[in-house]
Amino acid sequence: SKSVVIPLFEKYLTPSDSDTRMARLVIPKKCAEAYFPKVSEGQGFPIVFQDAKGEDWEFHLRFWVNCNSKMYVLEGLKEYMTLMRWQAGDIVTFHRREPEGKLVIGTKKAQEYIKRESKNERKLKGKRKRKRKRFWLLIQSSVYIYINVYL
Repeated sequence: SKSVVIPLFEKYLTPSDSDTRMARLVIPKKCAEAYFPKVSEGQGFPIVFQDAKGEDWEFHLRFWVNCNSKMYVLEGLKEYMTLMRWQAGDIVTFHRREPEGKLVIGTKKAQEYIKRESKNERKLKGKRKRKRKRFWLLIQSSVYIYINVYL
């Protein structure tokens, strides 16, 4: 039988997400709880992801309590981050391969999707009069989301 790759979520990298000295990625709580195995203890456990080339990567999924809520992180990412040349603004993609249930990780480089968006915007030139502005929005201490605002 054939495998089907199901998109789960995407995460825009913040400056702290792309810092190889910390080598960790903050995962939105709702996404971690919906798509990753349940973490019952703060110290967490190893979790394996496959990249686009089919290579397995073992990271560590854990959480800590922050303001009566859990903050999830993937740790041990230094080698993968370096290989993918993560920068703030890149997008990390998460998928699941079914029926195996294998988690898949990928990276979209900032310049790749910005070029694609720019090309699409040129096609729409004249059809849309609104201008788009991009912002990093601070949600709570060290938790940012990336938003597009049309003016």
